[in-house]
Amino acid sequence: MPKRFPTDRGLWISALPHLSKRAERSDEESLRSTFVHLAGLAPRLRNEEHQILFGRRGTGKTHALNHLKQELLGDDQPAIYIDLRLTGSAGGYYLSAEAGRGLAALHVIVDIISEVHTALYAISLDLLDKGEEITALVNGMDKLAAAATEITTDGSVTVANEVSRAHTATSEFAFTVSEKGLQAAAKLGDELQAGEKLSRQATGTERPVLNFTGIARSLQSVVSALPTGRLWILIDEWSAMPLDIQPIVADFFRRCFLPCRGMILKLAAVERRSRFFAPGVNGYIGVELGSDISAGLDLDSYLTDGLTSRTPSTEFYEHLIKQHVRAYYTEKYSGDWVAEYFQYETSFHTDFPAFSEAIYFAAGIPRDLLAICSIAAQRCRPAEGITLADIASASRQYFIQEKEAQARLSPRTRSLSGLLRDFAESGQRRFMIDRDHSHEEPELLDLLDQRIVHLIERGIGPRGKFDVFAIDLGMVADQFDNSDGRLLDRKNPWANWDHVRSDQKLAPVLEIDGPRITWH
Repeated sequence: MPKRFPTDRGLWISALPHLSKRAERSDEESLRSTFVHLAGLAPRLRNEEHQILFGRRGTGKTHALNHLKQELLGDDQPAIYIDLRLTGSAGGYYLSAEAGRGLAALHVIVDIISEVHTALYAISLDLLDKGEEITALVNGMDKLAAAATEITTDGSVTVANEVSRAHTATSEFAFTVSEKGLQAAAKLGDELQAGEKLSRQATGTERPVLNFTGIARSLQSVVSALPTGRLWILIDEWSAMPLDIQPIVADFFRRCFLPCRGMILKLAAVERRSRFFAPGVNGYIGVELGSDISAGLDLDSYLTDGLTSRTPSTEFYEHLIKQHVRAYYTEKYSGDWVAEYFQYETSFHTDFPAFSEAIYFAAGIPRDLLAICSIAAQRCRPAEGITLADIASASRQYFIQEKEAQARLSPRTRSLSGLLRDFAESGQRRFMIDRDHSHEEPELLDLLDQRIVHLIERGIGPRGKFDVFAIDLGMVADQFDNSDGRLLDRKNPWANWDHVRSDQKLAPVLEIDGPRITWH
């Protein structure tokens, strides 16, 4: 063991400042070494049905999909992971006209097919190394490439065909007088030349044309040619695409991927930044949630359910932090002894006495927890460990820099955020929203997406009319600490997430009606 390895109380504090940036790395080894199972999620994600995995930023969607991919590959199940942040034409994304949206969607679809084709090529080579017959697979791949590379021109096309023929006949006679007498010579020639010139002149814009029928058939032939008869397609960062083009790409999946027997499609998306469906002239464009594709997986629900239960569990989060710290030290100090050391290490809660509080200040969101812990570790006194004061201060800094800054960009969002701040400073965090009226107000959804408010329970009150929200603790973190390191608001059981149940007094109702925002 290296002499400088921090085996004293600074073991965790020394590593925590490095975790926030490390968690943003997306290489497969980092994702694998830091993945933590969320109870009940893996079996549902592994089932062979088309699914959308919803979750706000930082909830772990990318980790979940990458872990699923590694599990599938370990079971010899072909799996293709595609990050939509790396697809499409940036220029097309910013065109507002209908043609611009269609072109941008087309580029994304072509890139997706290209990613699938490239991955299938790697799969075919792997099968060839194992001695498998791949002729049918390669033929299907060729058909897929052909169906996705047809070109058309928006404009006029002129085709000219010129045919030329030339016939040349030659004759030559010569007479020579010499001592031998008169000599004669003759030369005859006949030459025929023919030529054809084909020219094509196009005026307009060339673009690819997708043959959906050809693509669907070629995909089916590819999947049928695989030894397992299965192909998993894992699409990450769906919400990175502009909203306007999402239904078009979803419609491509409905027509080409979903009907393919043996193909399983998984999508990861931010619910409030996703649009899978749009009405069309003859029906609809996109996919119908619940009918065409399942939409029952929500990472936010999985995370908050564990914190809002009568017996909140922090085991997942403790394991998460320990995995990241272990991976950090393994990377810094190479050697198998690192993992062995952490099997017997017991100083976590000594270094981090306020760990449970940190989970609630992060609202149970893994990325926010790592960020708050990183900041708190830089502020704390190592001899005292990370206290509630450190967590509250770090949460406040993180809230101002990462969350509130975005909310201030919109006047409406800024107005609602200010109203909620006043509400929180009065000693309350919970409020309810009528599911039938204010629930779809864009400013509320923006605050939810920015993690300034959190949805903690659905269907509360008479006839399940209300959803319960809680204000992020970072907004009023300065109220939660005093000199002795205890909570000032002792009447608020915030450590139980200030949970609302049907047998308790209901929280105030926030009503948003256009420019009017009122409490009831």
